[in-house]
Amino acid sequence: MLDVFKTVSLLFVMIATINLGLVGLLDLDIVGKILGSVPILLKIFNVIVGISGIMMLVTHLKK
Repeated sequence: MLDVFKTVSLLFVMIATINLGLVGLLDLDIVGKILGSVPILLKIFNVIVGISGIMMLVTHLKK
């Protein structure tokens, strides 16, 4: 179960970092375009990415 959570967390963080890079380079917010019509989904995505990032950081620091 924990391996599935780690994999999903990694997927969310990768999507968010690629999206952030595209926003910085090209002013293109793909996640915002996909989820922007439903603001609560965008907020939920951002919260999940934040939690995933914190979990990955804590896991990495324990090693």
